[in-house]
Amino acid sequence: MSRVAYTFVDRETNETADVIEFDLLDNPGVRAWQYAVMLNRPERFAFLASPIQIPKPLSTDISGKYQLLKDIVSKLADTDFTYPEILPENFDQVDQELMNRLHRHFTNSCLDLWDPRYPRKNTTDLDHLLQNLNSVIHELEQYLPTKIKTTHGRATTELWAICSGLELSYDIFPLRQYHSYEPADLIIDGHILGKTLLESFTCLDNPTSWDTRGHMRTNGGAIMMLEPFRQEIYASQDFVDWLTQHGTDKNRSFADFPLGYFVSGHKQKLKQLIKTLHKYSVKVHIQL
Repeated sequence: MSRVAYTFVDRETNETADVIEFDLLDNPGVRAWQYAVMLNRPERFAFLASPIQIPKPLSTDISGKYQLLKDIVSKLADTDFTYPEILPENFDQVDQELMNRLHRHFTNSCLDLWDPRYPRKNTTDLDHLLQNLNSVIHELEQYLPTKIKTTHGRATTELWAICSGLELSYDIFPLRQYHSYEPADLIIDGHILGKTLLESFTCLDNPTSWDTRGHMRTNGGAIMMLEPFRQEIYASQDFVDWLTQHGTDKNRSFADFPLGYFVSGHKQKLKQLIKTLHKYSVKVHIQL
């Protein structure tokens, strides 16, 4: 059985504070993730998060952030990827449904832009513009309440460890059958084109859309579970009702992508490390 180890190094002394290990599942999906880990640099950007966050109170610079969104949409009007709606004048007129439509425009545009059957020239600036659109959408969404955010939102339930800087990715779309609702301590992170199922639920988006159909690629990023929060959500009536509303169910949807389980005692060690997470840099390596 293979293992993955995350080494936490004290930034001041450069000494190893601790190592957190996971026993990995043995299936083609997990092996593809291992290849992606080995393709990239070992450094990881580690941060605490929750898959369903409590909405943020409106900040004083929200108007500037929304203006940035409008500026990007305006620039897209001079390309092949014009957004068809006129945006509201002010952010207080914006709702989550509009953000969902904007995000789907982003994913559809990227799918078109990156289509290898129809290669385009000089796409760097356009790709950068679309990535900025995606970033500002997600930033603004943090301020928009939905029933799911206000009912189920939590501050911190997991530790993300994602690639730091540019990375190579590995195609796992043919391996979607390894998605599962079964609990795991380590899962593939949510950096995908589109939304994970939980992100879609949080936004009350459509779980049957092509861009909520599971992970397509992985760059070796992962999420460490600190609490069984995801399983609580998947078991909730709100989640089941949402799937039913869109004509689907757990047997036809793609939840998380399990990777493995804590080595005995390592979850407790991790909970101690996160108390002073800012003190550490994190590196990952596969133990074959």
